[in-house]
Amino acid sequence: MVAVAALWISKSLPLATDPKKEPPRTKAGAAAAAAAPVPFVLAAAAIVGFVFLLMELVWYRMLCPLLGGSTFTFGLILAIALLGIGIGGVAYAVSFAGRRVSLNGFAFVCALEALFIAVPFALGDRIALGTMLLRPLGSLGFYGYVLGWSAICALVTLPAAILSGVQFPMLIALLGKGKSRVGSQTGMAYAWNTAGAIAGSMAGGFGLLPALSAPGVWKAVVVLLCALAGATAVVAARQRIGFLRQIPALGASAIALLLLTATGPTAFWRHSQIGVGRLSQLSGTKSEYHDLANGVRRDILWEADGVESSVALSYGKGINFLVNGRCDGNTTGVAPRCLIDAAARGSRRTRSTRSSRTSSDSAATWLLQNPPPTAAEKPQELAPHFKKLGAAQ
Repeated sequence: MVAVAALWISKSLPLATDPKKEPPRTKAGAAAAAAAPVPFVLAAAAIVGFVFLLMELVWYRMLCPLLGGSTFTFGLILAIALLGIGIGGVAYAVSFAGRRVSLNGFAFVCALEALFIAVPFALGDRIALGTMLLRPLGSLGFYGYVLGWSAICALVTLPAAILSGVQFPMLIALLGKGKSRVGSQTGMAYAWNTAGAIAGSMAGGFGLLPALSAPGVWKAVVVLLCALAGATAVVAARQRIGFLRQIPALGASAIALLLLTATGPTAFWRHSQIGVGRLSQLSGTKSEYHDLANGVRRDILWEADGVESSVALSYGKGINFLVNGRCDGNTTGVAPRCLIDAAARGSRRTRSTRSSRTSSDSAATWLLQNPPPTAAEKPQELAPHFKKLGAAQ
């Protein structure tokens, strides 16, 4: 409706200039006005859109175990990402007012974004530990929790989001200069950026996360941004831009790639149930916290990433089935109650008992009260992982 209203208003306004008096627009003139090859700029717009939406999926998957996995988590991630984009847009307007945008500048921003995405990865379990130490803010009530969640979200997402907000107006500026063809160039940049964002969300949700795991996609995003920075430097070199001007971008890319050699998030981040308050050690020495993290890692028997959830099996007071960082059932607490219920009801479908060993109370009881699902009804997301696990038992 906003677009229709804008179109209707635009038709009612007089033209600012007489189109008959305007000089003819040629492709050669548009190419001369552009600071970079137009196909390259549009491809870069698609790549940065692809990367940012893909990274939002990674942020949500990785922060769920730390922040509880509720709608508040998704809302905070989205709000802080949008805040960062807005801050980046303002920073661009202030920093580049009246200045010509160069390919070297764009390469440096891409490399910095890769660097600030790689820094939380390199911090790894330290972020999980910080989240655990911020849990006492909940004594102030719900808004105390929100304060702690916001701090962790900002640490992980805000720097990269700010640089993403700087990137997009730089791409528009690279397409041309002056007031000529501003509308068409902005529209093209938006179209390619939106197409890349759609592709990133679809690829991440339906393919990359299950195939590479969330930490794997996190690292792939950094590599992709560094590759874009490198490609931009190559295009700049072909335009005979001095090599010394490319050193900042290449240096930032090298540091980002070096950070990927760190251990990164482990089971202590992903499966320790910090977000639901089941792991809490608010005081201790460095060695004690190190032992705490190692204990969580040792207890993990198996883990995998699915389309919607990250799951794991851990050993602690029985076998625990963990979904997005919280326990969804265990062998000592769930299976015995389900067996007693089945015996009381005279159920003979004890073959479903094995399924109940890794299900929540309600899910396990339902499985005992109903026939096993047909092949068409079986959940497909994690089925391959459970087949591998069953074969290994």
